[in-house]
Parts: sequence; C-alpha cells; structure tokens
Amino acid sequence: MQALIETLGSDRPLAAKQEASQKLTEGGTAAIPFLIAALHDTRIYERRDISNQINLPPNAAPPKTILAIVTVGQRCRDLLYQIITPASSSSGRFKVFSTQILQIDDWPAWWAANKHKSLAQIHDDLRPLVDEYWKQHGTTQKVRIER
Repeated sequence: MQALIETLGSDRPLAAKQEASQKLTEGGTAAIPFLIAALHDTRIYERRDISNQINLPPNAAPPKTILAIVTVGQRCRDLLYQIITPASSSSGRFKVFSTQILQIDDWPAWWAANKHKSLAQIHDDLRPLVDEYWKQHGTTQKVRIER
C-alpha cells in the first residue's frame, strides 16, 4: 500500500497515479491506515483547471484557466471517502448543496473506533447518513465518532 501512496506523489503520468488510486480504493479497509497516515502529505498529486466552464452563454469567450494544486493528502482524503461511503438507494436528480456526502473531522479517531469492523459493517453504519444527505438535497452529513 505504501508504494501506491508513493506513486500518488511521484512524477509519474496522471494515468499511473489514477491506477494507484484505484488500487488503493480496491484495498478497502486495508488501505485506510495508509491513507490516514498520508493526509498531511503536501506533495503534488495533480494540477487541475478549476475554472467554471458549465452553462456559459452562447458565443462567450472561454474563461481563463485557473489552476489548482491537488496534494497527495487531499487525494488520500478523497479516496478515504470513496472507500467508506456506501451506495444509496435515495439519490436525487437535483442540484445538491454540496458534493461532499460525509464529513469526518478526525480520521485517526474515527479509524480507532471502527478498525475492528468490516467494510460492509462500516457501510451499514454510514448508510443512514448517506440517505439523509439525499433527503436534505445534498447537505453534508457529519459523522459522529463513537468512543
């Protein structure tokens, strides 16, 4: 797993980093401690254009490119959410308030409270929050840490 984290911060092509990301996600709970350990990694994962190019008026000039740096730590946080967020039967066809479904403020504490669970159990625990996210039109749900 650590080699995959190293790939995320390497100079390898983005396709190789995306492949490493996929393998980490497929690693499930085995990848979680490695991803948590890398949350403060400031190496660059990618540079991405974040300019708004959706719903431009006809004949409008394309917006200026705005480059954002995505760090390895940010990518690892995204992968953690991909791993732990269960599918929901309650998705909606509307614009959501936030694309972030769940919020965990203290990943090490969350993992300490949940590392004994299977991924299926974690998904079962979090499914009600994901369903509530959709009921509230995309309002991020804060995950409470049971100690």
